[in-house]
Amino acid sequence: MTTDQKKKPAPSYLPMGLLLGGLGALYLGERALDDMARYVVSGLGGLSLLASLGLALSRIKKSDGQRRTAAKRIVIEYGVGIVALLVYFLLASGTVAADGKLHTMLQVIWPAVLLLALVPAIAMEMAFLSMARAPELELWRIRFAGRGARIIALAIVAFAGLNFASNKWNSKIDLSYFKTTKPGTSTAAIVEHLTKPLEFVLFFNAGNDVLEQARDYTESLAGNNALATVKVVDQALDPELARDLRVRANGYLVLRSGDKSESIRIGMDLEDARSTLRELDAKVQESLLKVLKPPRVAYFTTGHGERDYSPQREDKRPGLRDFRKVLEMLGFKVKRLGLTDGLGSEIPGDASVVIIAGPTEPFLSEEREALIKYAKAGGRLFVFIDPDSVGGEMNRGTIATEDALLAELGVKVSEQLVANEQYQVRLKDSGPSPYNLVTTRATSHPSVEAVSSSGNRLAVVLLGAGKLSSIESPPAETKVTMTLRSMQKSWLDLNHNRKLDQDTEKEEAIDFAAAIERPVTGDNSDALRAIVVADADIAGDGVVPNPGNSYFLADGVRWLVDDEETAGTVESEKDVPVVHREDEDTIWFYGTSIIIPIIVLSAGLLISRKKQPKRRAS
Repeated sequence: MTTDQKKKPAPSYLPMGLLLGGLGALYLGERALDDMARYVVSGLGGLSLLASLGLALSRIKKSDGQRRTAAKRIVIEYGVGIVALLVYFLLASGTVAADGKLHTMLQVIWPAVLLLALVPAIAMEMAFLSMARAPELELWRIRFAGRGARIIALAIVAFAGLNFASNKWNSKIDLSYFKTTKPGTSTAAIVEHLTKPLEFVLFFNAGNDVLEQARDYTESLAGNNALATVKVVDQALDPELARDLRVRANGYLVLRSGDKSESIRIGMDLEDARSTLRELDAKVQESLLKVLKPPRVAYFTTGHGERDYSPQREDKRPGLRDFRKVLEMLGFKVKRLGLTDGLGSEIPGDASVVIIAGPTEPFLSEEREALIKYAKAGGRLFVFIDPDSVGGEMNRGTIATEDALLAELGVKVSEQLVANEQYQVRLKDSGPSPYNLVTTRATSHPSVEAVSSSGNRLAVVLLGAGKLSSIESPPAETKVTMTLRSMQKSWLDLNHNRKLDQDTEKEEAIDFAAAIERPVTGDNSDALRAIVVADADIAGDGVVPNPGNSYFLADGVRWLVDDEETAGTVESEKDVPVVHREDEDTIWFYGTSIIIPIIVLSAGLLISRKKQPKRRAS
């Protein structure tokens, strides 16, 4: 009898069990626990890994021949996996500089090495144990199992690397389905409420592909009111009309009402016109408001560290360029309002709305009095207070919350930030933060019409928001309606430690925004209208393109200037980023990256281990 036939140890799953258990304990300790619990569980995980390695080594001494060779191969895989984990702990302890290239390289390498060691080790262990009582161990089966598992691991690593590379390489090929935008409910409402004739003039030659797309849109829109008509003209055949409407070539859509006209260049080639056609509804709505509505002006206060639509280079906060585009789409002309522009004495008479966007310095008493006087006379205010705007999250305390001005509106804003561990939004090139929130909870107030009626499809993003609340003694007849509030399990972080302290903090529904109304006495029939938001980033660049934020701002402005009848959605086929809740991301990540591969691997192992039919004895 050979040595392999003499030494047939009983199969033991203990080394592999200790290996998997140790890895599970390390994951739990490092990802889910803190303080002493983390050290205890992670320590037990490390001891379990060392014990598994020790048992695997002892198995070498108890075996000879082919079994010893197989046991050595398995031990090598165990050892490589433990080395990968040691690299992780070096990174976690800060031994390697976090801002260096070595740190980045090791962050990518250690999980790949761990996977390349762990998956083959498990496959080889299963093959080894299946032959523990066999008269002879077939070493080729061990090699085959390890090679197949290593191929699977390499495929997973390659897939992860491809995803990482595609995320960094932002080029893309557009293979998406193309469809022209249809009229949105907001644009249709504008046409439906027409009181004077409106003409859509399409400058195209007959048979043009772009003409067919644009005509379908305009005819659908004109069908909402008999005062709206559609006309197709070839610029070369009617040069007089083209000259009157200031059109020099085909490929234009002109909106004309009375002596006012606005032109939109679409283009003659369908491929080149795709981007314009996808956003045609938004462009048409902007032009409609310019030709149908009287001139309106939105003033941004300046001189107190406010956000600006043309921010200074040293101002690292998101600017308001995107918010300005929303205002211009609604037909507003945007101006600044500083001390020399009337803010220190009287708000200009052409002000349709005054916007105060995150001041970091207090207003002068004269400026504050001018704003209060404007409010008492039936003014319209959009106020954004920014609790985290000065010195970053950890250096607050000098925030200009403008308590005196807000008291006139019957509200106040906390200096502490609202936190939530579940409903978060991730920012590019930034780690997770419980202060970067999303919410879909809006009341039925007209100033949040689109968000409240979206059925939780529109989420509003807030980055460092405070708590908005009513003051104890608001001015007489002031009506404060909270319009936007946090998702469940939110809390006001009183000590700013990013954690819920059960003794001093509690989970609750927290308000972020309020719509304020108050009748005006005297001859002025208008009433005060104001919106106060406990965050300025809600209107910041990069955040406004999120549909929830753009609709929140647009509906708010419409309500302030009594344009609620035009509230609704703007249709667009433009691709927008998808925002998931953190728990949704977790499910998708683990489902696609771990659970499904494990199911496939397990099925393969079960099939490969299925007993073959017994051979008949010769």
